[in-house]
Amino acid sequence: MAGMDRNAVGALAGVVILIAIAVMGLREMVHSVEQCEHAERAWDGFVSRPWLHGNFHARQVDTDGYVFEIQNFVSAGEAEELRRLLEPSARDKLTSRAGFSGARGRIEVEAEYLQNPVVKLIQERIAVLTGIPPHADEVLQLTLSENNGDTAHPWWHLHNVHLDRNERQPRRVASVLLHLAGDEATDGDSVSTHIQGGDTIFPCVDTRAGEGASKDEDAKRAEVCRALQTIYEHPNPSIKRLIDFSQALNNKLADVGFDRAAAAEINSWCVRSPERMLRFKPSAGAAILILNGRIEPNASTHTHVPHVWHGGCRVTKGSKLLLASFKELPSWRRPSRIAGYCASQSVF
Repeated sequence: MAGMDRNAVGALAGVVILIAIAVMGLREMVHSVEQCEHAERAWDGFVSRPWLHGNFHARQVDTDGYVFEIQNFVSAGEAEELRRLLEPSARDKLTSRAGFSGARGRIEVEAEYLQNPVVKLIQERIAVLTGIPPHADEVLQLTLSENNGDTAHPWWHLHNVHLDRNERQPRRVASVLLHLAGDEATDGDSVSTHIQGGDTIFPCVDTRAGEGASKDEDAKRAEVCRALQTIYEHPNPSIKRLIDFSQALNNKLADVGFDRAAAAEINSWCVRSPERMLRFKPSAGAAILILNGRIEPNASTHTHVPHVWHGGCRVTKGSKLLLASFKELPSWRRPSRIAGYCASQSVF
């Protein structure tokens, strides 16, 4: 009898374990479904192109529709609060690179600051602009740039040019760059200059406002962009998304298709850029929206756009503060038991 009781208890324990495993599996499956539904909603919001609607007055500034400018995206009071909150931490990280007449400090905005009312308000505004709600997979980053007083190398203007979407961030569909300090118009034609230099250049993106360039200028630019395409197609992920000009100007990237001549040409565009090349001057309160991929007509695929390389030129006077929000689609794990669910997994 006792043996039967032990057998019954063992059988019951086995049933309980099986039920617990089933419940855990069901919870995981439900959670995964919720994750991919969240990703679906974010994708649907993004492909509806909300930046073209509402009160943002986003202005397309390139010929292909991948870069937009929004003036007065951040108010003077909001910018001041963000500077007060975040600049000290970025200044603690301020460093200079040998030979580069500029200094930079970069931080990721920590969780404690994400609860600040102004930070939350800006994140929500960016979410409305892009159609993607804030979530844990995103990065909010502040960069402080200044002149470090080095006059020995006035010709070195760029830290790097880079792409924001890559193998490590395959779901990064858009970037929003917010200028918290820059040139500010006061009244009429009077302009108060707070910063000189610090432009953001897009070597291979054509501006809608550009005038006709010379054949020689077009040829040089086409050659440089072919070199950038070669870099993009390189199998090494750390090479294909970022060009470090400390290496490029010393010809250390020649073996991967980007020689000193190409680096020197792009570097010179901080001073005098080709007529049709897109560039932005820092303008306090303004936002730049960069689409990192092509939204296909059926809104079910999102292919990378390999020509939206960009980089920040050195600051020659004042301080440049740039808050970057890298908007990603939320991550998810597709449950193997739910065939066909989360169709947008094929997007990437």
